[in-house]
Amino acid sequence: MKKLRAAVVGVGYLGRFHAQKYKALEAELPVELVGVCDLFKDQAEKVGAELGVRAFSNPRDLIGQVDLVTIATVTRAHFEMAQLFLENGIHCNVEKPMTVTVAESEILLQLAAQKNLKLCVGHSERFNPAFQKARELIKSPHVIELSRHAPYKTRGADVSVIHDLMIHDLDLLRTLVPTELKLVDAQGGKLISPSLDWAQAVFEFGGGRRALVSVSRVAPVMTRSLRILAGHESVLCDLQTGDVQWAQFQNPEAPVIQTMNAGKGDNLLSETRAYLQAVLGHEPNLAVPGVDGLRAMEWVHRLMDRIGEQ
Repeated sequence: MKKLRAAVVGVGYLGRFHAQKYKALEAELPVELVGVCDLFKDQAEKVGAELGVRAFSNPRDLIGQVDLVTIATVTRAHFEMAQLFLENGIHCNVEKPMTVTVAESEILLQLAAQKNLKLCVGHSERFNPAFQKARELIKSPHVIELSRHAPYKTRGADVSVIHDLMIHDLDLLRTLVPTELKLVDAQGGKLISPSLDWAQAVFEFGGGRRALVSVSRVAPVMTRSLRILAGHESVLCDLQTGDVQWAQFQNPEAPVIQTMNAGKGDNLLSETRAYLQAVLGHEPNLAVPGVDGLRAMEWVHRLMDRIGEQ
């Protein structure tokens, strides 16, 4: 089988990892990482030398050289880059958030459909083993709590904390709850950045059931947790360590408690594998489709509207 030619556009902190995953999958799938691209030529050459591939500083130079790309540039460049490659018949996996605006996401989806190309989005937390274990343990949640707090970093601060961090949890919430979500309340504020640094939101689903989502990028320590309550059961997951605690309170005086570790896994490797399998037409197709990136963006903007930020 002819190998798919792949490249990563934007090989800063996160993009470098994307490129490494392609390289790691060369022995498993018919793919070859043929190049990396970054506007900072020195960075492209550094990563290219590490992985033994060509370095590019102009994305247009990849046209005709690749069949698919991962776009891991700064968020504001996602739309321009994805549009360029889709228009030239190249499949795209775009880091989250897929674009800055809903309208941009809609344009990319239409373009991918017209060209019969795969447009996927990097909601890598879906592949987190602890999250997958929680879904397996509790099928019909009554209460969901998602917390994602981190110390401040300049990377990602070009957009709000809702675009940068909460978008992960909005995608996880939509994955856990296939029914319609209703926004009950949202709050947020700025501490360091020009845009929101912390936010929290309350949702309703399925006849009064509730979800609470809290994010901050100005926290003293990093925490990423998921708690689900349903009837006499609860599950608490540490999405960083993979620790999962399941409890059953059928007999309140003698609760059944089990602890396990689902493993840290490699979310980015799983995401890249799923994207490649989608391009190859493999089933089941576990890649996160662009339409899910659009839906996450729609919720981002509803929250920004409620808080009063644009």
